[in-house]
Amino acid sequence: MYSYLKVGTIVNTHGIRGEVKILPSTDFADERFRVGNTLRIEQPGTGKFEDVTVKYARDQKTNYIVQFEGWTDINQVIPYKGWQILIPVKELSELPEGEFYIFQLVGCEVFMPDGSLLGKITQVLHPGANDVWEVQGEDPSGKKKLKSHYIPYIDDVVKKIDIGLRRIEIEPIEGLIE
Repeated sequence: MYSYLKVGTIVNTHGIRGEVKILPSTDFADERFRVGNTLRIEQPGTGKFEDVTVKYARDQKTNYIVQFEGWTDINQVIPYKGWQILIPVKELSELPEGEFYIFQLVGCEVFMPDGSLLGKITQVLHPGANDVWEVQGEDPSGKKKLKSHYIPYIDDVVKKIDIGLRRIEIEPIEGLIE
């Protein structure tokens, strides 16, 4: 599975004193960017990474302004634009029953009431009041991409989730699967 999960991206510098602007990709940004936390930053596609410790952090609209220990000058931080912020999976908070992390859902197989496989969850969208799963059918030959289905994560549709088995059972409402 995963050993690290992405919780944000360094999108820019901020000021001249070594601060960076981070676009969080977590619902727990206050927890992740808490002063004293050690995070891993990684340059996508290269395998290069560093462990950094949060010296200062503050929420700024949809971003976080963060300074890491030892980062004191804009010239030090410019090369880190675009790097991803990661945390070890073992540091994830326990979620209440019936709630899941997106990485746990992506890749799960979705089954219809008759036991037939609809496809696998490829992404989780957040368009409004509830999440919507994109479920991609699979061509047994692997030669063509099958139609995507969009399944709302609501009790009327999603009947059973077994993360351990990577299996989800749904009962589509009329018109959902065509």
